Amino acid sequence: MTCRWRFVLLLACMALLPGHAHATEIVMTLTTTVTVTRQSVDVRLVITNNGDQNALVVIPYLAFAGVETGLEAEPYIEYGGERTWFHSFPLSDLRVPEAGTYPLVVRLQYHDAYMYPYSMVSVSSVRIGNNLPVKVPVSGKMAAGRVSGEGTLDLRVRNTGISPFEARLTMVSPDGLVVTGDTGILNIPAGVEKQISYIIKNNGSLPGSNHNVYALVEYSSDGQHDVLVLEDSVAVGSDVSGKKRSVIIASTGFIVLLFFLVLFIELRKGAGAA
Repeated sequence: MTCRWRFVLLLACMALLPGHAHATEIVMTLTTTVTVTRQSVDVRLVITNNGDQNALVVIPYLAFAGVETGLEAEPYIEYGGERTWFHSFPLSDLRVPEAGTYPLVVRLQYHDAYMYPYSMVSVSSVRIGNNLPVKVPVSGKMAAGRVSGEGTLDLRVRNTGISPFEARLTMVSPDGLVVTGDTGILNIPAGVEKQISYIIKNNGSLPGSNHNVYALVEYSSDGQHDVLVLEDSVAVGSDVSGKKRSVIIASTGFIVLLFFLVLFIELRKGAGAA
């Protein structure tokens, strides 16, 4: 009975240790190639596992010009291996009211050996129709801070032209991060820089990981559509809050105290028997 109690208490102490155990990691790389024809937009997606453990249940998702689709799931990609997907968007299905450049968003979901979910995103610019330049000049900058449970992201968009313009702002982030703040329509006067601040919350990303976050600024001029793609990397720190840390310490202390109490009782019993 004594050995059994000690074993159970030892397991309880181990279960209270915080964190997600990882001796290895998965590092996925996305390579997107797009070909535009008169009938379709053809996407070739190559996903490479550059880590040192297998990626399980790998599922890519594509979003382009109002159409979203999930591609066939791959049971696993071994470390050092790669897989290729193909998908065609018929032009008749796309919301492309005018020629120009549109964003293609690739979202990837995969899992490690413990079936812990991971996510990453990538954005490419795809040109449809003629190559006439858009006359409305716009520039921008995005700066994301470190996220430890919660962080900030600052976005600046400047109209460097001589006329006001209207744009549509969209934020794109992986499933492991949630970005909250103003999106939608931006109205920026000529020569004015608009600054927007966002809150980034950790939604399951592991400490030590890095994730790309994107801001898409889409606008039109003289029958031409264009998109400004802004990107920055978010570093995820420890998400153990002070309250959660206190609970862990208190719980661990209680288990340790219980362990020594049981040990003391067993020693007293042994001394009495002697």
